[in-house]
This record gives sequence, C-alpha cells and structure tokens, in this order.
Amino acid sequence: MRKKGLILLLIMIATTVKAGDYDYLIIEKNGGETTAFVSDGLTLTYSSSTLTVQPTSGSATTFDLTTLSKMYFSSTGSATGIETLDATTGQSSVEAFDMGGRSCGSFPSVSYAVKQLPKGIYLMKGQKKTVKVIVQ
Repeated sequence: MRKKGLILLLIMIATTVKAGDYDYLIIEKNGGETTAFVSDGLTLTYSSSTLTVQPTSGSATTFDLTTLSKMYFSSTGSATGIETLDATTGQSSVEAFDMGGRSCGSFPSVSYAVKQLPKGIYLMKGQKKTVKVIVQ
C-alpha cells in the first residue's frame, strides 16, 4: 500500500508541473463516475488511504484511494459555478442533459446515469447542485 501511495504522490507532483496548462482536475472512480474540480488554487492532500481535494471556494471532498481508477488534468471538465455532486449522500434522482441542453432522461443517481448513457459530456442536475460528468 505504501508503494502505491508513493507512486500516486510522485504522479501528482509530476502532473502539477503541467497542471498550469489545464483548467480542470478530473477524478474518476472505479464505477466510471467522474468529479471535476477547477484546478486553479486547488489543494490536494494525501493521508493514509484517502485523497482530500480542497477547492479555493467550497467545501473539501475526500476520496478513498481504493475507489479511484484515475485522476487527470483536462482543458474541459466543468463550467463556472458548477460544483461537485455527491450521489452517495442520499441525493434523489438527477436529470442528465447533453452539451446542447437536451434532456437525456432522469436517473436515480449519477453512478446509474453514467452506466446508462453513451460516451460523452453531460450536465447532471440534482436538487441543489449541478456537475459536469464525462462518460468514457
């Protein structure tokens, strides 16, 4: 486990050098659910088996490293004012929209929507938050 943590830390340090060219940090879980963060002023903290992501504004999000499949920087990922949507906190259904603004349907959770939708970029609107999700 220590070796994986050290490798992850080295990857984060190496990608930080190139992060200035990209606007978003994308974190993808094993189930395909993605979360996008604006990379400007973002603080990443690794502790034991968790990764904490602290944006300059808003609350921190913690991820269990065993649930993550990949993390990368991208020039697309989220629009201004869109925050993360946590589908595991009892969030009721979400509605998915394609980038043209057309409704793609309602789903019981973000993770379920990710499994049902074809590859592409979608806005997932919950009761209180909206997030841009990349389905790969």
